[in-house]
Amino acid sequence: HKVMCFMLAAASLSQTPQQQQVVEQATYELRRAVSLSPSSSESYLALAREYKRHKFLRAAADTLVSAVALDAASADAYVELAQAQSRFDVFESARSYAHAIALRPSVGELYVGLAHVMH
Repeated sequence: HKVMCFMLAAASLSQTPQQQQVVEQATYELRRAVSLSPSSSESYLALAREYKRHKFLRAAADTLVSAVALDAASADAYVELAQAQSRFDVFESARSYAHAIALRPSVGELYVGLAHVMH
């Protein structure tokens, strides 16, 4: 959690104080939920989605790594992870899409996402 706090602090340098406050308020309850239920992949997934919404993609990816570690059968978590990683690590993004495809081979959008990061 210390790494995520540092990354949020670094990212917040480019935001106005009002924007920083909005992000803090938006993520506070979700971070609290994660701390209260550290074994709940859904809590991590919700927090990661909020980080992604605010463009904190590395914090989102770090959070999603925890989500997939807790629930390796969550295709949704792997897709969210792949989308976050696509901005800074194409190889890992492709691996995450491959995991999601292995879990849900009939979902065409997953193949499109994989193709998009591979091009």
